[in-house]
Amino acid sequence: MYGAAWQHDGSATGTKKTGFGNNWVVVGLLVPLPFLARPICLPVLARLWRPKASASKVDLARELVGLLLAAFPGREFYLVGDAAYYGKALSDLPTRCTWTCRMRRTGVLYDHAPPPTGRRGRPARKGAHLGTPVQLAATADFVEHLVERYGRLETAYIAQVSGLW
Repeated sequence: MYGAAWQHDGSATGTKKTGFGNNWVVVGLLVPLPFLARPICLPVLARLWRPKASASKVDLARELVGLLLAAFPGREFYLVGDAAYYGKALSDLPTRCTWTCRMRRTGVLYDHAPPPTGRRGRPARKGAHLGTPVQLAATADFVEHLVERYGRLETAYIAQVSGLW
């Protein structure tokens, strides 16, 4: 099988969590259908990821998102990826896109970069240190929201912090 390799498989049994097979980076569109109560995700683009032989999964995802953005120039996109999909390749997304993924527990947030000062030297690329998710959660203002999860309304507590990871 072309492109098959030993790689992480979260659904594998045992302690090693590895499996032999293909690994695909897939972009799907969330589509409401009139005969279903909730929308479904239809895959529209995919690339085969091969360990040590192709670009990273994040780079492939960014490439696919770029194709989607070019196909729909007037649309806004709310993109979601799992914990593996974060990195520098996503830092140049246009303002009509948001990218949501799970942040690492040890990740550190910084404030947005201040405007250039006009003085010599490279301008700052990030602002003040905001802290880790645990530190931010301790001081954040959580707001109660009703959210629909799997067809049920539940209460969730949400805090929003804007910054650079």
